[in-house]
Amino acid sequence: MGFTIGAGLLMPAFAFVVTVPAGTRLLYMQVGDGGITTPIQSGGTYKSGGSIYVVSGTVPSGSVGNSVAVPMVADKSHINSGWDNYAFCVNSPREVHLAAAYRVPAGATSTATLQVNTPTNLTNGTATIPFSQISWVNSGAGDTTFGLANGAFTGGTQTLRSIASRQWVETCLTFSYANQAMVGAGTFTGRATYTLSAP
Repeated sequence: MGFTIGAGLLMPAFAFVVTVPAGTRLLYMQVGDGGITTPIQSGGTYKSGGSIYVVSGTVPSGSVGNSVAVPMVADKSHINSGWDNYAFCVNSPREVHLAAAYRVPAGATSTATLQVNTPTNLTNGTATIPFSQISWVNSGAGDTTFGLANGAFTGGTQTLRSIASRQWVETCLTFSYANQAMVGAGTFTGRATYTLSAP
């Protein structure tokens, strides 16, 4: 994630939750475009791949630190659900598509954990801004069950939610910068890394 003060800024979206048929053990997470080419519900397979998304925005020089939130825009878009190809993240390219699936054999039960890790601060090499200045909201076309709670980065590792056995969770994330830091002009960057793990 990154943004420019006096010139530019960083990351926002909705969700759904569906039951995945039992099968061989599988952990799958997609942030952005991912690697699914045929929807899973139609017989597609989970694949690796995809690119790192950059979410950014600009804080006008006369507005630095005025506490008026600045929207952040993703540099790429991924609209369709990997589950059923439904046009889900329709506000793209502003949103970042996030999906996670956990599958176990019939009769087995356990829980996967979705987490995100960020550094304490965004930095431009000499100055810093707390990563907690960046928050997100969930969205998704026609969705009423949100895959994640709305929130903000805390710096360090934070747990976003549990994924039950044989469950697919999907959401669209829209990010914004709180703009409460008084800093000089520059481009501030940092990376959010999402992980899905299970015992």
